[in-house]
Amino acid sequence: MVAIELLHVLEHLGQQTQVYLTIIQEIYRICQPGAKVHIVVPHHRHDDLLHDPTHVRAITPFGLSMFSQKLNKKWQANGDATTPLGLYLNVDFELVETHYIPSKIWYEQEQDRADDTDYLLQQSSLYNNIAKYSKNPPSMMGDLINCLNY
Repeated sequence: MVAIELLHVLEHLGQQTQVYLTIIQEIYRICQPGAKVHIVVPHHRHDDLLHDPTHVRAITPFGLSMFSQKLNKKWQANGDATTPLGLYLNVDFELVETHYIPSKIWYEQEQDRADDTDYLLQQSSLYNNIAKYSKNPPSMMGDLINCLNY
């Protein structure tokens, strides 16, 4: 199976929206059916993203899901105000899974619940520096990874 790996790359590209969207279109163009795109980025609420001046865009699972035509059609049918980027750009990615790598602070503060992803996500919506990266698949090096299917 063909895979594209973007390990700590995507957050550095596309400061202008049109450039970012063109990058997504190009990734889609070069994918073969069944291809997987692995994306590793700093968590959008971690200082690793915020402090590096070369980081120009936060990448989130919801932001990536906007390139799913299936979800775009569902949102349109429900009257949701979410931009249907998959339909607009003629791309169609499905977000398959997202893994989060907790920060050192998380492991120190929450030893009893360190592997509780739901709790991690709830707390990371309130506090910075809890999730360091997103990651997929678990065997890859990195921190936060999103996996998209073409």
